[in-house]
Amino acid sequence: MIVHAAAAAAYNYRAHNSVPTMSRARDYGLIRWAPPQEGSVKLNFDGSVDGSNMAAARFVIRDHSGFPIVAGSRKIGFSSVPVAECSALKDGLLQALHSNLSKISVEGDSKLVIDCIKKIHAPPWRLRPLIRDIQIISSFFEDISFSHVPREANFVADPVTSLGHQAFEPTIWRNKLPLSASSAFSLDQLGCGVSRGFQL
Repeated sequence: MIVHAAAAAAYNYRAHNSVPTMSRARDYGLIRWAPPQEGSVKLNFDGSVDGSNMAAARFVIRDHSGFPIVAGSRKIGFSSVPVAECSALKDGLLQALHSNLSKISVEGDSKLVIDCIKKIHAPPWRLRPLIRDIQIISSFFEDISFSHVPREANFVADPVTSLGHQAFEPTIWRNKLPLSASSAFSLDQLGCGVSRGFQL
């Protein structure tokens, strides 16, 4: 409910007030999340490894208004950050197909993963099966693009991480986000740019 309230408040604010555009944010050297075009959705994904080398994967899919459509988080066991990142991306794409979303832009802060998917670099051997799966899944979308973004433009996926590390079972949120994501979500909804290295 809190995240829904934040979304409604931000939507009303943007409807009646001027907010920084992406070009203005860039002019000031700021980084911000940008919504997808109308009729499309955006998938942000992330993966992490805790102090005991246990990995978690998470993703968030939002529409052109910035409202959440589906988000997910899960443990993937003893692994590396690149494997966690690829697992998060694969999970998000599968959920997008399950939700009948045919046009999608994908953003992540792992340049390695994005470059491997776009065939700029050959994937390390540990990533090859996941990269192959992701490329096959991607072929089922009407329109799909992949972009590397700074971590500061991928904030909303971060808070879901701790839940992935803590949960015993995979968790899916539909049309909402966990409370832990409310600060990052509000920042994105208001179109606020942040400087490199900014921490929530």
